[in-house]
Amino acid sequence: MKAYLGDKVKIVEPGRLYSAYDTAAKVMGLKLWKCYYDDLDKDKVYLVLNDFNHHKHKSSRLLGITDGRHDFVIGEEGVTVVDPGTIMVPSPPKKIEVQYFDINNISL
Repeated sequence: MKAYLGDKVKIVEPGRLYSAYDTAAKVMGLKLWKCYYDDLDKDKVYLVLNDFNHHKHKSSRLLGITDGRHDFVIGEEGVTVVDPGTIMVPSPPKKIEVQYFDINNISL
């Protein structure tokens, strides 16, 4: 199952961690990320904060996850979804009727 923003995930493959990919961490806005910090725990539940396509391997999707104390960058193959978050479905666009306003009081 693909992980989306807001999903809760568990680690299944800690080897998919990108512990030194600071560019991805910055792009995803991971404020609690520390370079070379790889203290992942398979028993913890992590929250998906953001995602990012690897700059060299466009088909490789990376996730920014957090346990509340530390943020991590991990390949999506390294996690499994345990609790899907709320997916916001956009509402259909409203039909807008164009109305002309005559600023000079001249009828069109």
